[in-house]
Amino acid sequence: MKFKNIFIATSVIALSFTSCAEGFLEDLPSSAIVIDGNNALATKSDLELAVNGLYGKLNSASALAANHQTYQELTGDLAFVGISNSGRFTQTNGWGHINADEGAGTGIWNQIYGVIANANFILEYEGKIASEQDAEEIAELFAHAHAIRAYCYSVLMQYFAPNFGDANQNLGVPYPTTFDINAKLPRSTVNEVYNGILSDLTAAKTNMLTNNGNKKFNPETLDLLTARVYLYMKNYPKAIEFADLALNGPTPLLTRAQVNTYFGPVGENASYETLFQIYESANENPGSNEAISATWSSVGTYHQNWMRRSFWQTFPSTDIRKTAWYPDNAAVNALMDDPKPIDVRKYVTPSRDVVLFRKTEAKFIQFEALYHTNPSAAATELFNWVKTYRDTGYVLPATSGQALLDEILRQKGFEFFLEGHRFTDLKRNHKPVDKTGQNSNTFVAAADYYKFIWPIPISEMQTNPNVVQNPGY
Repeated sequence: MKFKNIFIATSVIALSFTSCAEGFLEDLPSSAIVIDGNNALATKSDLELAVNGLYGKLNSASALAANHQTYQELTGDLAFVGISNSGRFTQTNGWGHINADEGAGTGIWNQIYGVIANANFILEYEGKIASEQDAEEIAELFAHAHAIRAYCYSVLMQYFAPNFGDANQNLGVPYPTTFDINAKLPRSTVNEVYNGILSDLTAAKTNMLTNNGNKKFNPETLDLLTARVYLYMKNYPKAIEFADLALNGPTPLLTRAQVNTYFGPVGENASYETLFQIYESANENPGSNEAISATWSSVGTYHQNWMRRSFWQTFPSTDIRKTAWYPDNAAVNALMDDPKPIDVRKYVTPSRDVVLFRKTEAKFIQFEALYHTNPSAAATELFNWVKTYRDTGYVLPATSGQALLDEILRQKGFEFFLEGHRFTDLKRNHKPVDKTGQNSNTFVAAADYYKFIWPIPISEMQTNPNVVQNPGY
């Protein structure tokens, strides 16, 4: 693996940190420190700064703070780039963005491996910072590095590897766990990577003893991510077990009455629903031209990416999400698109924190895992949640079979639109992507089409001869 975009060198090391809020991130100034490479993390204070910098590195528009969410939707079937656009993301309507020659995956690959490189650097010092008085706090700081590394590998697997148990299981992703910028690793197996993720999550859960607020990982987030990973691995009993743990945590679920304000300033700072979000502020954000808000919603800089009306119309007016998050308004009805788009109002400013984990996902992990183990229970749980939390007039359209799974995915697509799930959900469940009927688009990707597994970027292939490309590219 050839690392790119890292902020750590190997001898004299310059670490750049930004301030965030809550816990050990609170009141840390933006600063740069230079420390000797042979004793880079010597104290608890050094470690606090390094972990703070690791969280700051998640805030990149090319990956987790914007493009991950955008590509999950635009590569899926529920969204499109409008006729009037800035030229960005336009190839997504026909999947032209999925190519090895510096395609959409390059920024995601480089940025996330950069985060992993920094996590690996930090974890090189685990067990080497001696302080009897601060031992628990030091262990917990290392737990954050384990958690972030686990999450990053889980995202890479969403794009660049086959589903667990499908296709060639030797084609996971390169899996470095030590800091070596010159390493050229082959791809690990799918099973090896997922087992490594679970190992990191176990290490993190063992030492993450406090609820750290929602600007950092916390025990509830770890349970939710573990449930997500087990769902990806098709270990449905374990997925249910950890989804239940997340649901039993102290953070309340988002109620129907709170939907209207959740993505606004009130919800951003509330103590319900959000388990982990990337910190943004008026001074620290990806910028008005790069943030999620730049291309999504009618108030964004480019206002060009939309929800498909055909999907929006499948939900009744009694569903609170239909107007709170996805409006049909004059701004979109004046556009040339046919059919007219639906405005997405989740991110309307660059300063809104980017939600990566929220508690309601645990319900959907539960629904999908129960579908595979106890369909009757899945139908009951889905009905009760939708009717209580989103649509008082909800009528369950199916109680078993493929139609029930389709309804679970339809509800999840509406609930988590623009939150980084749709493409992965379709890939995992062997669903096609049909983008026909919008602005004369005729593109259809059959289930398991080779482009559901994104190519390793050509820049990686050129620098690492040990990496094998995915089939079809």
